[in-house]
Amino acid sequence: MYAIKRYIFQYAQQYNHLPASLSELPPMPGYETGEFTSTDDAWGRAFDYGVDPSGIVTLRSLGADKRVGGDGDNRDIIGKFATRDPEGHWKNELGEWTVNPGKP
Repeated sequence: MYAIKRYIFQYAQQYNHLPASLSELPPMPGYETGEFTSTDDAWGRAFDYGVDPSGIVTLRSLGADKRVGGDGDNRDIIGKFATRDPEGHWKNELGEWTVNPGKP
């Protein structure tokens, strides 16, 4: 998710808008290997991607079981981040997560 976040910001800064879907992101060199792509979770499924009207991006994996909730490998992994600062400028790609995917 951390690499996808950075890539979303790079895309937004280049095109001045967020991608409508993760499939709009060009392939990331070194991430396209076999069945997995740069926008896949650890189980080879595309991350869920959404943007709310205020520009908050949500990335989500439902875990190994493909179901909401769960523990261990079945736990949902969710990351959220704001894309613009209060003045409307694109935030830095290394900015803080509002929901950190690395913390259960």
